[in-house]
Amino acid sequence: MVIFYLPDLALCSLALSFLRGMAQSISLPDLDSQPNYTFDELYNLQVKFFDNYIYPADVTQAMSINSTLLAENIQGRLEMTGTFNGRELNTEYLFGLFANLAANPNSLSLLGVPISYEILHFTADQYIASAATRLMFNITSLGVVIPVQVWTWIAWNELGEISEYDVSFRYWEWAIDYLLAAWSVILYGPSLL
Repeated sequence: MVIFYLPDLALCSLALSFLRGMAQSISLPDLDSQPNYTFDELYNLQVKFFDNYIYPADVTQAMSINSTLLAENIQGRLEMTGTFNGRELNTEYLFGLFANLAANPNSLSLLGVPISYEILHFTADQYIASAATRLMFNITSLGVVIPVQVWTWIAWNELGEISEYDVSFRYWEWAIDYLLAAWSVILYGPSLL
């Protein structure tokens, strides 16, 4: 049996009135105009993106300047770096950064080249997919390959292009600590550890 007290009901009523007013003032996307992909179609789009994200396919995407995997008006958000608008800027960031590292494998860097991936968790509905993916990065200059888990939320348009994405790096602090230790061994020798 659920018992509601009059003050609780009044607070709920006020909150609902506020939310209704907010909903009328916010322009929300028209869900009827969005594509309606099946779960399998969204999984295949996710795989297609990651297949092109890892080396050497990322080099081909970077050289295109404007990746056809991305919508013209794409907006991408990465928790650590910010927001990127437009196809060219997102192509440069998503693919070009790592393609440049692949072209100069012995330059010292805390970033590596993505060489493989594994989708650990995946869920999707209509035109949005969310995944936890383990990416393996090869940092040739340090002689290490490390796993980095990313959480992605991706929206696809009717052409199968990414129209919007958010990325969150998990355990990034661990990766940086590990790489700094590896770097210090190269620079100063193992006696520092």
